[in-house]
Amino acid sequence: MTISVDGAHAPASTGNWVRVDATVVAGKTKATPVLAASVWPNFPGDYAFTGLKNATASLTFRGSGVDWTALVGPNNGRAKVVIDGVVVNSKLDLWAPGYAYQTFAFNGLVDTVHTVVITCLGTKQTASSGTIVTLKALTVE
Repeated sequence: MTISVDGAHAPASTGNWVRVDATVVAGKTKATPVLAASVWPNFPGDYAFTGLKNATASLTFRGSGVDWTALVGPNNGRAKVVIDGVVVNSKLDLWAPGYAYQTFAFNGLVDTVHTVVITCLGTKQTASSGTIVTLKALTVE
C-alpha cells in the first residue's frame, strides 16, 4: 500500500494532512502504525521523530519487503530494526552532515504477513549532536 499526499484540500479545509489509523490484514483490523504522539511527535506534518531511548514504531504488513524513509541529519542517532522478531540491523546510523531523506530497504522476505519494529537506541556517533530517529514513511513492497 502506498499513500500519496498531493497537497490539495477542500476549500473548507484548513490543511492537507492524511493519517492512517488502521489497516486490514487477512480480514483483521490492525491499529498500525503504532506511534505514541508524546513519544513520536509529528514535525509539522512532515515526519515523526523521537530521541527517547527504547521508543518504538511498528507496522504489521503483508509483502516481500518494506522500505523505511527517514530524515537523516547532524542531530540524528542510531536505531535498531527488527522484522518478525529477527534483528536485521542492530545499529542503523541516521547521522549525516546535512539534512536529507534517505530510504533503507529491507527486501527479500517471503510474501506473507510481517511485523517491522524500529527502536530508537538513544545512542549516537561522536559527530552527532543528538539521538533523533525519524520516520517519514514505511513503504510495503
